[in-house]
Amino acid sequence: MRQHTEQGRSALRALARTLAEIDLLAVDADVRRQGVGSALLEETERWLANRGCRVVMAKIARGEYGVMHWYRQRGYLVAAQGEPFRVWLPGLELSCDDGDDGYQLALKGLGVSLRRARQGAETFVTVGSGRGSTNSLALAER
Repeated sequence: MRQHTEQGRSALRALARTLAEIDLLAVDADVRRQGVGSALLEETERWLANRGCRVVMAKIARGEYGVMHWYRQRGYLVAAQGEPFRVWLPGLELSCDDGDDGYQLALKGLGVSLRRARQGAETFVTVGSGRGSTNSLALAER
C-alpha cells in the first residue's frame, strides 16, 4: 500500500477493498487433518468476501509442497518462485512478488473466477472481463 500512495486515496481504497493477504495460517500439529485449517480459511474467505474483497493472496514457504497442494485443493493458484503478479484497478496498477524471502504466493478469487491464459511471454490470471477492468489480476513471468 505504501508503495502506491502517489496514486491517491481512491486508488488505495479500491486496492484495500479488492485484495487481501493471508500472511500466515498455521494449525498445531496435534489437531491437523481434522478440518481446523480448512474451517479457518473458509471463514476468513467468507469474511473477506462479505466486505467486498475479490482476490485473496496467501504466502507459502518455499518447498512446502504439502501446503501448496492443500491451497490448490481449496481453489488457489500457486505462483512459481519469484513469479510476480499484477493487479489493475481504476487509476492503479500494483505489481509485487514473493520478495525472494523464502515464500511463494497463492491467489484465489472470491466470488469471481480466476483464469490463467498466455499472451506472448506473459502468463495472466484474469479476474472479470480482462486487463484494465475493475477486477483484473495478472501473473507475469519474469
